[in-house]
Order: sequence, then C-alpha cells, then structure tokens
Amino acid sequence: MKYNFDRSKPFYPLVMTYLAQLHGLKEICVIGVLVAADGKRNFVISSQYGDAGKDIETGIGSLLGPLNLAVTGDTETLDVSIEFVAQEMALNHGYLLDFQVRTASVCLAMAHEITKGKAYRSSGEKWEFLRHCRNAISHNAKWHFLNGEPLGGASWRGIKWKVAMHGEPLFAQADGMGYLKLGDPIALLWDIENENPNMTV
Repeated sequence: MKYNFDRSKPFYPLVMTYLAQLHGLKEICVIGVLVAADGKRNFVISSQYGDAGKDIETGIGSLLGPLNLAVTGDTETLDVSIEFVAQEMALNHGYLLDFQVRTASVCLAMAHEITKGKAYRSSGEKWEFLRHCRNAISHNAKWHFLNGEPLGGASWRGIKWKVAMHGEPLFAQADGMGYLKLGDPIALLWDIENENPNMTV
C-alpha cells in the first residue's frame, strides 16, 4: 500500500479501522444484493463446485453469522444478522452512505484526541488542519470557524482555509460542495506522521 503506516506509531490502528469500515461497507452492499426477499442468501457456489462449494458456503455462512452484542441491563444479547444490515444498506444506500462517510471520518477526530498535548505535536499547518477537521466532524461534518479562526492562511494539499468555508461540508458531496475525498484522512495522517518521526504511542 502506498501509505504504509508505522505500526509503532499512533495513527496505524486508526487508519486500519477506517479501511476496515470502508471495505466492510462495500462487502455489506454486495451481500444485500445477494440476499433474497425471504432473507436467505442466494449463493451459487454449491451448484457450480459440488461438495467443495457446500463447504465454502458453510464457511462463509459462519463468517457472516449474526453479531451478538451484550447490552447493559439485558440478560439476552442483541443479535443482529448481516442479512438485515445488508438489505437495509442495499435498499437505502442513497440515504445511509453519507452517514457512513461521516462515521468513518471519526479516525480524524481520534487522531486529534490521542495526540493532543503530546510533546511531538506542534501548531504547524498540518496539525492545525487536523484540529479543524476534528472540529468539523463534531459539527455535523461541516467546517466550523469561530473567534477569528482559521488562524493564518494555512492549507493542506491545496485546500486553503477561508472564513467563508464556515458551514460548508468537510467531505466532497455529489453536488460539488465540500473538500475532503475518502482517501484524504489517510493522506493527511500520513503527511503528519512523515513530518514527525519522533511520534510514539
């Protein structure tokens, strides 16, 4: 991978979680297409590969089993099947995808929080950009500039802060509004890590 993060530094687990969520979103949408109206998966493996195909289907079925989530105050777990989630994502993707992007962007907020107050952190442009991303994420994924901010004329990869950006979407939208692309959280953290070789967990 182009952005090969150092496993001993703080951004590695955040980026891997972000990538897992985005990959998972794609896989869930595919499952949503494969699930029949009766809630059963439309696998065609066994019909093509016989007994070996049935073994593959069984293995996939185990991996795609329901989530069993413990809930405070309940004696039973909350069981959520992947078929339910997949069908909801497939049927309502136009509505839900925007929220998935916002949720995935939490890696930027976490990156800001776990490095806050660390000796290696500075007030440089990239760190400030990360801080403003974190603020945007906590304000409905929209740039949020108050009290004279953004300070200075900072920029990152051609995105220049302007007061007029206040209230505009952090992430690029279908209508052309917004700024960050889905790969930008990774690229921003990569740029910061490479400029700060003394970063530690």
